[in-house]
Amino acid sequence: MSNIRVKNLTKKFGEVIATDNVSFKVDDGDFLVLLGPSGCGKTTMLRMLAGLEFPTSGEIFFEEEEVTDQPPDKRDIAMVFQNLALYPHMNVFQNVAFCLINQKKNREYIEKKVMEALEIVGIASLRNRMPYELSGGQKQRVALARSIVREPKLFLLDEPLAALDAKIRTTMRSELKQLHKKLKATFIYVTHDQIEAMSLGTRVAVMNEGVIEQVGHPLDLYDRPANRFIASFIGSPSMNIFEGMIKKDNGEYLFQNVDFVLPLSEELVKNNNLSEQEKVTLGIRPEDTDITVEAQEGGVPKGSVLTCEPLGQYNQITLSTGEQEWVCLTDTTILPDPGQEFQITPLMNKIHLFDSQGNNLRKVLD
Repeated sequence: MSNIRVKNLTKKFGEVIATDNVSFKVDDGDFLVLLGPSGCGKTTMLRMLAGLEFPTSGEIFFEEEEVTDQPPDKRDIAMVFQNLALYPHMNVFQNVAFCLINQKKNREYIEKKVMEALEIVGIASLRNRMPYELSGGQKQRVALARSIVREPKLFLLDEPLAALDAKIRTTMRSELKQLHKKLKATFIYVTHDQIEAMSLGTRVAVMNEGVIEQVGHPLDLYDRPANRFIASFIGSPSMNIFEGMIKKDNGEYLFQNVDFVLPLSEELVKNNNLSEQEKVTLGIRPEDTDITVEAQEGGVPKGSVLTCEPLGQYNQITLSTGEQEWVCLTDTTILPDPGQEFQITPLMNKIHLFDSQGNNLRKVLD
């Protein structure tokens, strides 16, 4: 197991800043997921941890030892790449055994360690197969076994499931979680898929434009996003986002949008020193919205159905409220026709409000 500390890490490629003064810690046995859109710097961060790239400035510590300038072979890490990088002329056993052969381990040791690793990932029966004879999921298991056999301090995984189909990805997510629990090792995992991040990580670090926006337990990021970017990036379907301003009418604070008006908590407005006419952004998740035929107090007056997508356990309905669209998740019994009108009623204790800089003004929900 390994304790990792990254301090003020910056990496520049010419004028392009890939990571910008990033700091974070990874505890022993943690499964940290670096989550973010393409180009946000997460793979560059992983490559710096591996020693494949060296930072422009900053420091990397494994335990209390600084490894910032150490080459990969001195860091005792194992990396699983997105393209898996199996040797096509070697069978499964030889691919997994390759690093041990290079370390000049004896035959008995190699046989024992390789078979243990293959048993852990469930492909011991495939030891003699060539890579071209394997499915995508089986190749993924070979790459994992090749990492396990080294018994490294740290596992680094760079979008290892990206090339797999949906069903295999779901299976491999479960197996990776079990593998982490079994090995009790430290994992750092890169992905742009927020479902992978939420299901795998003991903690998730959300990256955007070279910086880490927030680090926390997956459910904390979902329920208490620090800013508008995290709120809209985490969650599927994405959070509904609406621009508007603070209004006051008959002593009641309101969020006024081009299409609708919603009441706001007086405590929320006063605690954040918000003033009338101040521009803010309202966010509400599709699963936190009800739609009804009858008018409900405090709801959006009308929403006209654009599409209805039956997705099995729920229906995803997109409605037009005038100039904007509102996505809702509903019971499967609600199957509206295009153009049908509904009352949209958000759960007011679930709304998020963001200031002009995008910071969440309601990080702790009611």
